[in-house]
Amino acid sequence: MIRNGGAKATGLLRRYRFLFFLSGLMALYTVNNLIILDNDGYLLCPDSVADFCITADIHDHLKDMRPDAEWLRRFWELAFKKQRPPLYYLTGSLALFLGQDMKSLIIANNLVYLAVLFCSVYAIGRKTGGEGAGILAVFILSMFPATFAVSRLLAAENALAAMLALALYLSMPGHFEDPGFSLGFGAIVGLGFLTRRTYFVFFLPVACYIVFNGIKNNRFRDRRYLVNSILSLLACLAVASVWYRGRYISPGAYYYSGFITHSGNGPMFYFRHMLHPQLGAFFVFILGASVIYAMRKHRLFMPLTVIFLLAVFTIIKNRQERFIFPVYVFAALMMADFVWSFSRKRVILISILAAYALPGYFIISYNSLLPADVRNFFREHLYHVRPDDYADIDDGVYTLDYDRNLEKDYMRVVLWIKDMAGRSSPGSGSFESMNNYGKSGYGAGGHRVLHISDTNPQQSALVYLARKEKLPALISWNTDDIEKGEGYTEKELDEYVNRYDIIILQEDILDEEYPRLLSEAVARNSANFVLADRLKTGSRYTFRLYYNKDLKPA
Repeated sequence: MIRNGGAKATGLLRRYRFLFFLSGLMALYTVNNLIILDNDGYLLCPDSVADFCITADIHDHLKDMRPDAEWLRRFWELAFKKQRPPLYYLTGSLALFLGQDMKSLIIANNLVYLAVLFCSVYAIGRKTGGEGAGILAVFILSMFPATFAVSRLLAAENALAAMLALALYLSMPGHFEDPGFSLGFGAIVGLGFLTRRTYFVFFLPVACYIVFNGIKNNRFRDRRYLVNSILSLLACLAVASVWYRGRYISPGAYYYSGFITHSGNGPMFYFRHMLHPQLGAFFVFILGASVIYAMRKHRLFMPLTVIFLLAVFTIIKNRQERFIFPVYVFAALMMADFVWSFSRKRVILISILAAYALPGYFIISYNSLLPADVRNFFREHLYHVRPDDYADIDDGVYTLDYDRNLEKDYMRVVLWIKDMAGRSSPGSGSFESMNNYGKSGYGAGGHRVLHISDTNPQQSALVYLARKEKLPALISWNTDDIEKGEGYTEKELDEYVNRYDIIILQEDILDEEYPRLLSEAVARNSANFVLADRLKTGSRYTFRLYYNKDLKPA
């Protein structure tokens, strides 16, 4: 009995070993990300707050679902009239039914796409090299610093990589045999276009791969294959057109040309950042060997795709590490194919790989919790990751390095605004926009709130926490788009500040031109404002909190 039971258990483990492996991997990601997000200031990154507000607006609208034309019109505006494709927001709006905060949204939404990504990579690896190669490809991909970093970003790169990997699997030879499959494949590609505009660049090599194989094997002479290909194209266009009508697909001329290149982001940005925050030197070494191996075996698709994508993104002006995350789908598959080719020494190589990757997963994640000497040794010497690589909030947060007190500090400010808004009614001043300055207000229960700060995270903290406290708030504006007072007279600035009911002034940034000009305008109009409080927060911020004398008791 015991032997039979053990044999059955072993048989089940072998039969469903990928499912067991995937379950353990997803549990590891879930627990790790819950711990990280509980201790990370990243949540208040401006892009994340803006994306959260869009997703939450759609979610709030879904909660009040009604079968009428006005509800559908508003849903269309919320989901399909934004400047970014809607798929990540739409699935996120459903994920918010599990929890109404940003952490819940990131965990639930990203895990779904991670599961699709890992299953697709496994299926590709299994089809090309067997089940072991498929599992190894997923393990390698999951241990990239880039993968576990992106898994806790509120950004669509997870969705982009997942839909690309799924399309790559479905495009493999032997899958275009019936109209139903062809329509499904086209719809999946269309959904990929609804993740990011850059899907066009990532999918281009896959499209070329499909056409090349069709020509090479004379498949297009088969009427059925040609018809199925046309059906796929039509399905793709039908799905993608719900958002792309009147918009460009290419990211080069339209989407990125208006961005200012980040300082220090030279043409070799992505190649340098593959070595440090994205992969680590050990994985880069294996990737290089894998490229050589694939070339020698005349398996050109994967290495040429990686080279092409890195070349394209090198010339695009707006560069952040996470933008090339889908490249690592191809990299992981190549690396697994290379390691799996060592039939005799395979176990040794995989053991070395695991001994490097698993400790690195935790060391890089929890670096700030390690003693300084241990942290410096592992991160700078063993994993070749410089601390500064992980500190930039815009380039993807891998660690706990960012200010974890930001939410605590700004919650005190938000509660003060809430209390003030509850004790008074808005002033009667007009609120007409004055060029760029007219975009800088936050609404809080009908009150006009001006936040004078220098950086987007502080502004985003106010927007996110105000929403959390159910104070209606507008999306944060970007100070980089503001002319910082140039060309405006003192009279115009005075008129501007007098339009607000509540003013929040961050004291430590008054040497910056934009905050200084507005703070001077507040000082010139001191007869109209009452300094209600100087709020010293728990870390480094001190705020002056003003309210307009025109406010009336509620």
